[in-house]
Amino acid sequence: MQSQRELVVSLSQSIFFKDIMNEKIEYFLNMSEEVFLDRGKLFSDQELRSYIFIPITGRVKSYQVNPHTGKEYTIYLFHSGDVFDIVTFIDQHEHEVLFEVAKGGLFIKISYELLDIWIKDEPQLNKNILFVLSHMLLSVEQNASDLALYDTFTRLSKLIVRHVCSKPLSSTIKTKVRLKHIDSLSHEEMAQLIGTAREVVSRHIKILKERKILEINKRKHHIVNLEALLEYCHLPHKG
Repeated sequence: MQSQRELVVSLSQSIFFKDIMNEKIEYFLNMSEEVFLDRGKLFSDQELRSYIFIPITGRVKSYQVNPHTGKEYTIYLFHSGDVFDIVTFIDQHEHEVLFEVAKGGLFIKISYELLDIWIKDEPQLNKNILFVLSHMLLSVEQNASDLALYDTFTRLSKLIVRHVCSKPLSSTIKTKVRLKHIDSLSHEEMAQLIGTAREVVSRHIKILKERKILEINKRKHHIVNLEALLEYCHLPHKG
């Protein structure tokens, strides 16, 4: 369990609290509610029109399901320090998107009334909300482009690279690179992120292992040949 100080330091790295002093973050946290949510919980429309949530140790996915086939597509994954649902907070409309706890854990729960007070008390939050929306829009744009333009092997390669870090990658990295967030995802969950079937992802993961690009030990994923992976996913990299 994170201490209050560790929690503040962790949240200071999130987009939502960008450029806000740690003392102010701690003050905000003392006004909010900490809740533990179990895996599989679906957020109701009423909850999403009354609160925003920040995962601390949990994870939430937003997704849609084809009512005829049951096929599921994950639109976005919210990890530690992310915030949802800002879109509903802004427009107060019901959206045809489901929000479900994909990994149980601790969450910060903030009422709309409290968030309004925060925004008045700290104008930087207005800018940060725009940063959050921009970040999510970029992710959705990338996913839409990938679905339209690339095959499943390329889409999986791009998904893996994006979970290494958000900064430009150097193909000259010689050490193993640990993947962020991917370790706890099943092949089914990866498949839902790139719009394919679990069996397809399993087959592609096997190929990456056979080609000495990806190494998996006790469900810990490491890239051992970043240059080759970058070639597969057509992403710019530095030599």
